[in-house]
Amino acid sequence: MADGCFCLAQIWDSAWKEGKGDVSMTSFDTIDEATLEDLYRNPDFLKSYTLNTIGPVLGGGEVQNDQPAAPRRARRAHSG
Repeated sequence: MADGCFCLAQIWDSAWKEGKGDVSMTSFDTIDEATLEDLYRNPDFLKSYTLNTIGPVLGGGEVQNDQPAAPRRARRAHSG
């Protein structure tokens, strides 16, 4: 769990640096709930992709399928 937290912290830190957060973020005022709700209800805001559909997005291309494939779940063997 600690490794996961550390990894997530690195991702956020890297995103801040790549986005030049120290320069581009000029306001740290609170954001009202309605504004946040508009963002997270927007299906085009921060779309989620599976590993088999993210390639074109990372390469700067267009995604062929608007609906990412549902992730496959491994079946567990039942011991009994």
